Amino acid sequence: MRKFPNCARRPELHSKMLEFYASAGESDAVIKDGREFLANFPNAPQRTSVALLMADAYSRKDDSASEFAIYDSVLKSLPAKTQNVPIGSAEKSSVTRPTILRTILRTMHPARRKRS
Repeated sequence: MRKFPNCARRPELHSKMLEFYASAGESDAVIKDGREFLANFPNAPQRTSVALLMADAYSRKDDSASEFAIYDSVLKSLPAKTQNVPIGSAEKSSVTRPTILRTILRTMHPARRKRS
């Protein structure tokens, strides 16, 4: 990746590497490299899955504050991905953040799907 920094497949390859780190239980590597990924690839389609890998890594480290900060950032980014159609708010809807998070996790993150 360092040899071809402008390669179009770089985000995809980087996210695959993070998936491997996560499957190997390398939480620190997932968190460190996940931060780099999010900073370097602001428009990559893999951003949500990388963020959720980071949330899992924080969970494994018993850092629930950072884990839920990731979930909040994912929830805030969703309207942009849906052309700014809001997903609703807990105050005006019967749909709560935990319900939305469970739905996101089931549909977007295979590792979490197995735990549900």
